Amino acid sequence: MKKIGMVTVILALAAATTLNAQRGQRNMNSDNDMPRVDRQCKIPDLTEEQEKKIKEIRTAHFKAMKSYKADLNIAKAELKKLLIAENPDKKTIDSKIESIGKLKTTMKKERVHHGLEVKKLLTDDQKMWFDKHMMHKMGERGHGCRGHHRGMK
Repeated sequence: MKKIGMVTVILALAAATTLNAQRGQRNMNSDNDMPRVDRQCKIPDLTEEQEKKIKEIRTAHFKAMKSYKADLNIAKAELKKLLIAENPDKKTIDSKIESIGKLKTTMKKERVHHGLEVKKLLTDDQKMWFDKHMMHKMGERGHGCRGHHRGMK
């Protein structure tokens, strides 16, 4: 009886670990830590030149966003530290909240500007597809469609 219980616990832990590992990798491309937007949301009929330029724009965008995200995480941690202090200073807390807001605004602008840069490279048909599937999400957290739209319909 004890052996069956122990085997069940081991199998449950193994399954949970596997599922958790897969969940963490689902939106990342193993080549360069960039989300798998290419495979999930491919703009139709891109020329090789368009693909090359879009990849360059995307790489620069993700490098910038990685830095902003790190700064945002640091600012959030600093805010938590301020909030749990024995004698919290409201002015310092307000200042930290404002700096977090500025970072989020900068990140949102970066996402929108990235989308506009990509859109400049597209033909009229590609722009229509892009507007339908991607552009409405550029200002939000994320990078467009997430596997629901995989091409022109």
